[in-house]
Amino acid sequence: MDKKEYIYCMSYDNGYETIRDPVSLKEGLIDPIGQLVAPCQYDSIRQSVKNERLYIVQDPETHLWGALDNWGDPILPCEFEEVDIFTYDHIRARKKGLYGIYTDYGREIVPCQYRYAGLRIRTFGEAKPIGLFYIVQDPETNLWGLINTNKELIIPLTKERESDVYEAFDKNISLLAEKDKLLSRDKDRDR
Repeated sequence: MDKKEYIYCMSYDNGYETIRDPVSLKEGLIDPIGQLVAPCQYDSIRQSVKNERLYIVQDPETHLWGALDNWGDPILPCEFEEVDIFTYDHIRARKKGLYGIYTDYGREIVPCQYRYAGLRIRTFGEAKPIGLFYIVQDPETNLWGLINTNKELIIPLTKERESDVYEAFDKNISLLAEKDKLLSRDKDRDR
């Protein structure tokens, strides 16, 4: 379909455009040179404000949300009630009322099993990152904890308030930094 046949176009700063088919009223995506990247099969396509290579899409039959990259490849299937690209490289999604977190390439970091999942905490020890952590809330107990990128609870779901998680994290940061130093030394020794 020639670009002139579209009844609606939304241009983005990266040169991509959301297009709408005049017959089906479904939306698609074209690249800066006018090539169709994603066919007109979605109810909605929105570019992420946080990462201009990602697009949030809505399936017309299920009305569920997913994500595409600027090649038109699915990052997340359209099976989520909500999709939010909340940092440059992280996507928060809600499925069956529960939240999880994915990378910008679609790898699950935090499974969709929490009442709340978000606010990544990055800590620095000796001017380098020692880890990425995600605050989560249990849907049954409403208790808070902290999970790492390996899906391990670093702080168990035992804290009554979100702020209690930060306090516990601050108390344990020196232990985490020391553990990181030991792991780095072991890696250097193994080389």
